Amino acid sequence: MCFSRSSWSLSAWYFSVVWLCCRRHSRASPTGPPPSSEPGWESAALSPPPPGEESPTLAEGLVLSPEDSSTDGSDDESWPPAPASASGPDEIDDKLEGDFDEVNPRPPSPPTDGQQQYQDLQQWEPLPSPEGPFASAGDPPPPERPPLSKAEPSDQSGLATDEDLQEWSDKLWDYIMPAEVVVESLPVDSKLLSRAEELHSEGRRLLEAAEKVIPIPDVGRSVLDDFEEHVERCRLVCSSLEDSCRKWTEKLSELEKVLVSKTQQSEGHRLRPRGEPPTFDFLAVLEGLNAGLQEASVLSSRLRTLKSPFVEPAAVQQIIDRVNKAIDGAEKEKSSAARFCAAAYADALQQSTPAESEGLSPSSGPFDRGVDPLLTTAHAFNRRLKQLGLTGGETEDLERVLRKRKS
Repeated sequence: MCFSRSSWSLSAWYFSVVWLCCRRHSRASPTGPPPSSEPGWESAALSPPPPGEESPTLAEGLVLSPEDSSTDGSDDESWPPAPASASGPDEIDDKLEGDFDEVNPRPPSPPTDGQQQYQDLQQWEPLPSPEGPFASAGDPPPPERPPLSKAEPSDQSGLATDEDLQEWSDKLWDYIMPAEVVVESLPVDSKLLSRAEELHSEGRRLLEAAEKVIPIPDVGRSVLDDFEEHVERCRLVCSSLEDSCRKWTEKLSELEKVLVSKTQQSEGHRLRPRGEPPTFDFLAVLEGLNAGLQEASVLSSRLRTLKSPFVEPAAVQQIIDRVNKAIDGAEKEKSSAARFCAAAYADALQQSTPAESEGLSPSSGPFDRGVDPLLTTAHAFNRRLKQLGLTGGETEDLERVLRKRKS
């Protein structure tokens, strides 16, 4: 049961007044029984006074009877003066009220309109986090965080899962398969250099992206091994393409030396005495010179289009410049050698008869009777010069003499 402050104050004040009245009345009546001597003394003390006696009144406080206000010595022994710290009715009321509040706290007073609105707002405020600065050391740990939704950023954002690594492995495999075919064929076919450059650029892009892939800590071991194996094969493909291109560059440098050597050999054959037809050795030098010219020209044009980082443009360009110079010299020597051979055989045919030509033919071996050895050898030279692409002005005189000699 709940009581207000005012009701408790009145009750305490009432009991204190009754208690004082009873005690003073018992002192005023000497014949009365002492307190707690006989049962029922409380009722005798509270009984109405006999007729003719005035009862104490309550007006502006407590008014005592004449007997109570006497200062007889007998009263001093039985009724000692109150100490200075004795409490009055109001103080007793406050003490009684305070003791009661400590044992039974009074309920809060009803809130006013403003307080009611403030309490309504407070009930919607979120509770403080248990991990906040005012959490005590004895508080239980916070509940485990629920799994993150797709809209909420994850602590492992940017890390590759098993599915991501498998997707990367498939992408690398799609590159490795055709690239390895080119790697096998590139050392013997320079036509694949442009395709090799494209694959090299694609492989480098894949490697740069794959090296940035960081798997999650609990990724599957087999998936991770497969991914790392494909990355290593992709790196090997790119390295093999670079090696093949470097070998073709070295090949071009070797061709430059071949052209210079064949040109010098051809010049040596042209120093033979005039009137002596050239041998087939000279023709073999011309065939080697022509083959070197064709290969060097094609390879130089293919390497010229390649760019960094597949090749080193400066180093390749230096080789190409030297090769171009050798090609120009070889082209001139080939034309000069063809004219020399055609003119030598034309003069030999014009200055000899079929009977005398047997000793002039550079070819060895017996000939059938009635066969012109010099004419047969001249026909063979003319045919092979045409196969080397030497026609027109270089062999025109020889062809005219051959037609005349044959007729």
